[in-house]
Amino acid sequence: MQGRADGGNGKSIQSEDCLRVNVITPANAKNLPVYVYIYGGGFNSGSSSDLKIDGTYLAAKEIVFASFNYRLSLFAWPHAAEIAEAGETQNFGLLDTRAAVEWVVQNVKQFGGDPTKIALGGDSVGAGVLSITAFGIEEFTDVERDGDDKLLLDCIS
Repeated sequence: MQGRADGGNGKSIQSEDCLRVNVITPANAKNLPVYVYIYGGGFNSGSSSDLKIDGTYLAAKEIVFASFNYRLSLFAWPHAAEIAEAGETQNFGLLDTRAAVEWVVQNVKQFGGDPTKIALGGDSVGAGVLSITAFGIEEFTDVERDGDDKLLLDCIS
């Protein structure tokens, strides 16, 4: 990941090309609840490949686990004059987070998850990011829901 010199987790390779979603699911999963985990790291370090983030325990308990990387540090919030002058957002890390959650909502059924039963969770900055991400989720989801016009996302921090 990017950020500090070692990526904050012993990884020395850093790149802006980092948006990846990890999904861990039980065998033969069908319509299971989904837990999406967002790691912390002060907006400058961290990675979903950190060994402390292991969804196999939740998968063994019949919960689909998803985690993802997002841009950090200057890759995420560049404070670039050219971008500011163009009137464009510089919140790339938050856009990555929304894109990852949107992807999970739209694709988790293929992994045996129920897109109407998604809980977001995180630690440290990850908890802060998820609270920002949770607002406005229904703006970009088109998941079919029985009699409910909003996708319920529980924020757990």
